Amino acid sequence: MQNDIDAINEYAKNTKRDMAELIDTDILSYARKNMQYANVIGTSYSTGTVSIATTGIVTGSGTTFTATMVGGYLSASSGASAYLVTAFTHASSITVVDIGASSGYTGGAVTDSDYVIKAAGPITITKSNIYENMVALRTALGQSLCPKGGRFVVMNAEAEGALLKAPEFIPAVQSAYNGVVEKGLLGSIAGFKIYSSELVDGNNTTGYWYFAGTKEFMAFATQISNVSVIPASTDPNSFISTCKGLLVYGRKVFAGTRAYGAVIRAIIS
Repeated sequence: MQNDIDAINEYAKNTKRDMAELIDTDILSYARKNMQYANVIGTSYSTGTVSIATTGIVTGSGTTFTATMVGGYLSASSGASAYLVTAFTHASSITVVDIGASSGYTGGAVTDSDYVIKAAGPITITKSNIYENMVALRTALGQSLCPKGGRFVVMNAEAEGALLKAPEFIPAVQSAYNGVVEKGLLGSIAGFKIYSSELVDGNNTTGYWYFAGTKEFMAFATQISNVSVIPASTDPNSFISTCKGLLVYGRKVFAGTRAYGAVIRAIIS
């Protein structure tokens, strides 16, 4: 019987962990694709000119687009509008969609325009420059009139190594005496609380996407519906009743709150 109980507890633990990881992965990926253009930090690309069809297909003249540019933010016509790069075809063809949309481009036709792709590639972060890059995130949020209270950055172990070596970093243990220790909180730097997660988008070759912002950036809701109970008496192999339900969640970044988030695309050295 004890083995059965242990198996049930392990299943429940793994199911809870898997669902939490699934949701966190989705939220971090969704968040980094929904930034205000001004709040995107990385290596920019602007060689040549572009024309954009009403389908969102971008045709370059004198360009050398690469697959790494997928995920970057393209702005043409002197920054009047910005779009997310979602596909790479070849050196003179990529595809964009409206920010906040999984598909679809509504920007209209653009002909022979100057442009900039922000975060077309990663910047390199080291222990020596991580503070100045955190300041760059802070400056972007400040210029967008993002509230100063409650700002945070989500980083993974790759970044933690550089962060912990930075002299400006304040470990969470130093602030534990002043408040409740928060789960996942590493410490703070440049006015940001630093949270740890291995679920951030990207890799250390094409670049990780480190998301920063405040809780106002995104709306989130979750609910368990269609709940039913399966009595133990209906299953000869079980001595407990089972509760089943459908977990439903939603997340949304609204146009008015895009300024409350920022993202930096980086590799860690």
